[in-house]
Amino acid sequence: MSKKEEFLKQKNNTQKTLKIIIAVLGIAALGLILMLFLPGNKKKEGAYYASEINYSGQEIQMTDIQAVVNKEGKIEIPLEDVKKYGIVYVPYSPTKPLTAFFLSDGRLVVAVSICEPCQGYRFKIQDNALVCMTCGTRWSLLDDLKGIDGGCTAYPPAEIQYEVKDGKILVDKSIVDAWQPRV
Repeated sequence: MSKKEEFLKQKNNTQKTLKIIIAVLGIAALGLILMLFLPGNKKKEGAYYASEINYSGQEIQMTDIQAVVNKEGKIEIPLEDVKKYGIVYVPYSPTKPLTAFFLSDGRLVVAVSICEPCQGYRFKIQDNALVCMTCGTRWSLLDDLKGIDGGCTAYPPAEIQYEVKDGKILVDKSIVDAWQPRV
């Protein structure tokens, strides 16, 4: 094999290797872009999920249920009540009532039942939105309680950490007792 043929063979091998490297990097970049920008499984860690819910065309009023504090200092809310009624009002304390409901993706939300700027305690679900019954502010149940319209959009009901065990939603009483309004 002449030097020229050997040089051309080596050049072709280098070009093939370079093309393979570029193809692999391109596929990796495309995969990264898809992971970052396409909607996917964005489940919130530690949250309870039921099946997805379409609230379009529905209006669901809050249902009052009684709070029970167990011997471990946990506020108990029956999960079945939230599934049955859609949105519940739990008068744990006169100044810190709780609410529980499901977002459209099925995520259970437990929150302090207060629209902080207007001091409204009651909400309803209407057309994929959580609506304050005092000021009419609406938050999206499709987009993790992002404000849609109204005067209090920056302050959806403050979510409280919880766990679900044996059909009960358990909320640490000390977390609720320590909660302070953001405004």
